[in-house]
Amino acid sequence: IEFPPEYPEKSHPLVSNTVALDDDLRNVIHQCLKDTAQGEECTVQLLMSLNEHVDTRNERTIREHAMGMPKREGTKPHQQVFSQPTPAAPVLGRRVINSPYILKPAKIKDLKKCADELNLGGYAKVGKPGIIVIEGAEEGCRQY
Repeated sequence: IEFPPEYPEKSHPLVSNTVALDDDLRNVIHQCLKDTAQGEECTVQLLMSLNEHVDTRNERTIREHAMGMPKREGTKPHQQVFSQPTPAAPVLGRRVINSPYILKPAKIKDLKKCADELNLGGYAKVGKPGIIVIEGAEEGCRQY
């Protein structure tokens, strides 16, 4: 997302490099920008819309996967296949945090340092309003 100098008064943010996104996500972006009047900030609404769409898609995928897994209920103990326990896959967490402002260089440095310590990635929009988007392990997101 690129912010032209006249954002938000006269222009929406420019969404570029959407080649890697599928059609559903591109449609969510275009619909959100279309629904927002010029002169209004739409970054948070855009991020929240994308986050909701991805969460819905993830929940649907989990349900479909769970329904398609074969059950091992009728097998006898000597017929079961024993294997090494596999470590649980890490749960991905994502948070969007709003702040009235993020202006001081020391505060920006602290935000980055905390994210680095928790192995989180993300984005911070400094200024007024301040927006922080973090992504990484769910436990790290909770601590952040």
